[in-house]
Amino acid sequence: MYDDYLTKITVQMEGEKAYRNPDLTLQNFSEKVKIPSYLVSKIINSKTDLNFYNFVNKYRIEEVKEIPYRFWQGVSLRRRARFAVLLLLTNLINNSNSCGLCWNWLTT
Repeated sequence: MYDDYLTKITVQMEGEKAYRNPDLTLQNFSEKVKIPSYLVSKIINSKTDLNFYNFVNKYRIEEVKEIPYRFWQGVSLRRRARFAVLLLLTNLINNSNSCGLCWNWLTT
């Protein structure tokens, strides 16, 4: 029985991407999956060893980790390297104007 509920919870998270809702709460999530909130919490705790909010954040973190891969698709290795150097210089210089020449090199 709990496995069926866990499947509904997982489908809602992975398929419907409920974790993208910034206002997601245990209460409105439980209404969406049509499972009482105490049971949603109990199932998540027992099956994943996470509380509801850590369960949701796990999905959010995994999606954020995928952003760099989607961002870099189709970008040449040379441009990637220049961008990496730019990030390093930006962190080192911290908004200093002394890197005008570096900027020109990186953006051409």
